[in-house]
Amino acid sequence: MTILPKNNLGKWSIRLTIAFVALFLLSLVAFIIDASTPREPSRIWLIALTTDLTAIVITGLSALITGSLSVKNYQEKSVLIYSSLTLTVLGLVVLAVFAFGSPKSASDEDIIKLILDSGPSQSRYDVIDPQMSLKYISDSESYIRSRFQEEGLGSLVNNFFVKNAEPKLMDIPSSPERGYVIDYDGKYRSYFENDAGGWVKFRQENPKVAAMVDISAPSYDPRTGLVMIYIGWAGDGFLGGEEILVYKYIFGRLIPINYLLLSMS
Repeated sequence: MTILPKNNLGKWSIRLTIAFVALFLLSLVAFIIDASTPREPSRIWLIALTTDLTAIVITGLSALITGSLSVKNYQEKSVLIYSSLTLTVLGLVVLAVFAFGSPKSASDEDIIKLILDSGPSQSRYDVIDPQMSLKYISDSESYIRSRFQEEGLGSLVNNFFVKNAEPKLMDIPSSPERGYVIDYDGKYRSYFENDAGGWVKFRQENPKVAAMVDISAPSYDPRTGLVMIYIGWAGDGFLGGEEILVYKYIFGRLIPINYLLLSMS
């Protein structure tokens, strides 16, 4: 058993493994930067990422093939060869898991469930209006568009308003144990109609409700993983707020990266 390989195939396998590791680390840094950026990635950035990932696969497979042939054809017994083969296999497995073992896109329902799951504790719950719309912020459209276009999210905010041009009915079952109830039958909204008691009676009869929540349909770009959604809430007649939230959808999770507070009281 030697440390360095003695044949050319083995030496090339070591060189390719070094290149594989370097490209893998470069891709990891790029992924972290991409996950944390609040802007839509440029075409050049996407091409660079794709090129890097392609180079990783090519160098990894090449290192694996040359190293295996070195062992098989020349009975190479170098410590570095076996180490590089192990490292390359592990790296390719990690890439395969990320490429095929994680969700690449999400439906509106998936995204809304992830957002609602971050609501109050199990002892309390939010009441969600099933009509997804922007009815309360229609007067703020120009301001919202301008703000997010300045921050490099023009395509996302444009799609956000197009998608919410008309109200949409939510199709998610209530889940009090996860912190939310969808008010499909209008039970909770009825407190605020026809002088039915308002917040005073509502609080007396529903002490476990944390807030009444309005939500829009999410704008989701599967190419970039960016998500934009409106959430408005009211805890009583005086306490409430409205905001536009921007997330990055990665591996089945939503990472908050930006927001616009529209009102708070």
